[in-house]
Amino acid sequence: LRHAGAELGTRTTDEAALTPSMLANSCEHHEALVAMREDLPVKDPLRKRFLGPCCLVGLVGVNVMIALLVTMPVADREGHVASVDDENAQIYRTIAYSFACVFIGMLFYVNFSDPGSVDSQDVRYVEDLIVLGKFKEGAEDPAFSVTKDDGTEDYFRWCHACQFWRPRDVSHCSLCRRCFWRFDHHCMMVGNCIAAKNHVAFALMVFSGAWAWLVGVVYVGTHLHAHHVFSSIGWNWSSWGVFFEWPLLIAVPFMAVGSMCSSLLLAFGTFHTAALFLQFNTKILWRGNKPSCELNDSEVLAQIFTSPPRMRSCGDPQPTVSETLSEGEDNLALLQPVCTNTKLTGVSDADSDSNFFELTGVTSSRVGSSRFGGLEMTDATEE
Repeated sequence: LRHAGAELGTRTTDEAALTPSMLANSCEHHEALVAMREDLPVKDPLRKRFLGPCCLVGLVGVNVMIALLVTMPVADREGHVASVDDENAQIYRTIAYSFACVFIGMLFYVNFSDPGSVDSQDVRYVEDLIVLGKFKEGAEDPAFSVTKDDGTEDYFRWCHACQFWRPRDVSHCSLCRRCFWRFDHHCMMVGNCIAAKNHVAFALMVFSGAWAWLVGVVYVGTHLHAHHVFSSIGWNWSSWGVFFEWPLLIAVPFMAVGSMCSSLLLAFGTFHTAALFLQFNTKILWRGNKPSCELNDSEVLAQIFTSPPRMRSCGDPQPTVSETLSEGEDNLALLQPVCTNTKLTGVSDADSDSNFFELTGVTSSRVGSSRFGGLEMTDATEE
């Protein structure tokens, strides 16, 4: 059903309004729960990764060819001699080509760079916070919150695909099958996710592409104006026949489409530039949450602007839970926190009253030992 496109968010029509994963969890159908919550295999991963960038490079090439076509000497109308202002057009051309080179360079960097993937070691500290947390009742995915010294709360959710606790600023991408720091969105046009470590390059790519397109429009318009093309157009209908000459027949749509698209890209780039400094992103707005215009703290800014780059692996995405188990894992690595009164060794009775877990399955094969949250566990039996 997952492969056929079944929606996991569908709820029953009764008062309980349960989802398929809630039903599987209540019936302790753990294998079905894993199958529903794991990411589906990506079809044609190379096509999904490189088709978008190839289209963008092709779009740049088409714009360059159109600009060269309408400004080449054979396209000049008879009797129109270039003026001194044509030198300004050459300056605009150089600027447009420079922005286009920056755009292509940033495009390849965003595609080949690691957006900021998260592994279990990066968030291992969350397991030590479980005994201090308050679990959210009625949530489809296990989640808990920890109250900080200033009274604010940090929220953590369990990622079934990656098998670790996710902090608030970590989100999972089902296409890349990984969790990322400050996940913004998965962009099909660049063939990669946009997250903490490549968000700056993505914003620079959008801005450079917008300016390259806009300056290219100015270059074509300046060149045609220098050849007195527009001055020959009057208010009588007979003079408007100049638009049907092939240079203008190509140049006018090029300038109209370029002006509109470059304006949209500038607005898009402004949004992503603001997202680098403020506490909102594409995912927050897409989900309908209210964005926060507060500035990011110094740690987040350092993560965005000073994190060392790391190249993205060229292989297939990381395997799902079932794929990992099929490669020789002996145990079902499904630690499903729910609200039961199972005790953990190493926790006092006073602590365990408000922090309870049920170990469905056996010890965690992901961690490789019988530890969860920094606390020793007994076998899969209740004390």
